[in-house]
Amino acid sequence: LEHVDVMGSESGDGLIEALAGKPALRVLKTGRLVTDAGLAKLQDIPQLVRPRVGSVDLEKTGAHLLIDGPFTNGGFRSIAALHGVVDLDLFWHVTGLTSEAFADLARLPNLTTLGADSHLSDDEAMRHFAAIPRLRALRAQESVATDAGFEALAQSRTLEQFWGRECPNFGDRAFIAFSR
Repeated sequence: LEHVDVMGSESGDGLIEALAGKPALRVLKTGRLVTDAGLAKLQDIPQLVRPRVGSVDLEKTGAHLLIDGPFTNGGFRSIAALHGVVDLDLFWHVTGLTSEAFADLARLPNLTTLGADSHLSDDEAMRHFAAIPRLRALRAQESVATDAGFEALAQSRTLEQFWGRECPNFGDRAFIAFSR
């Protein structure tokens, strides 16, 4: 089993528990009921914790993880152990997380792509995103960040792509910062 996509379903922690130990699973899109306990169990999925041995191109062979649910900052801390994840997407029902939690993402050595929309991409979050060592692409649709947040994001030395559909606070200062 290499790919599981139950996005939008009523699944969560039980799904993650059932997938524990699956050695080839590298794409997981959870249902919308993941809690702090479920996030901790992600460490039981080998490809999420460590990159595929001998892999030259992690962006093609690394783990892709979409998580959704009412988890909190405390539970999200366990994400920092998922060194095999190259693509992390936080979906619609992520309601218990604040931007403070994103400080731990800088400890993910292989994270190149991140999706965090709306309230999850405020000014503080943008500062944390800029500190992710290999982040190349960010999707922050309907971001609530102001010019100050976008200026902080523009400090990233690795960011190549930004998709921000409908960012009402992306103004001239932000555009100038990105153009440098």
